[in-house]
Amino acid sequence: MFRTVFILLLIISFECHAETKFISGTEDIPLMPRLQESDASAQATFASPQGKILSTVMHGTVSPNEIFAYYDGTLPNLGWQKTKQGKYVREGETLTVKVKKYRNRISFVEFSLVSGTKSQ
Repeated sequence: MFRTVFILLLIISFECHAETKFISGTEDIPLMPRLQESDASAQATFASPQGKILSTVMHGTVSPNEIFAYYDGTLPNLGWQKTKQGKYVREGETLTVKVKKYRNRISFVEFSLVSGTKSQ
């Protein structure tokens, strides 16, 4: 167990030194290395004076445990607080990270960001 955690932290630290990319439509939600947009046209964004909702799907050769470890380790540095696995809140925003499918070592991950509205 300790060895697995150490290896995950080591991977995350190496990945943090690489150029950081962000999820399309956001300014500061990092895109985990090895994840990429599944279909840019599938991204849904709704904006109104009351708030914004963004939903997009990414995929990559990364396990669900690695995904959650990456976001659990990265998002708090950007002001996000974890409320439960895959759910983070920050100043009127809620970010949800869901692994929709994991097959043949490929994860499909849905990111939903709700801001300015009653999102909890």
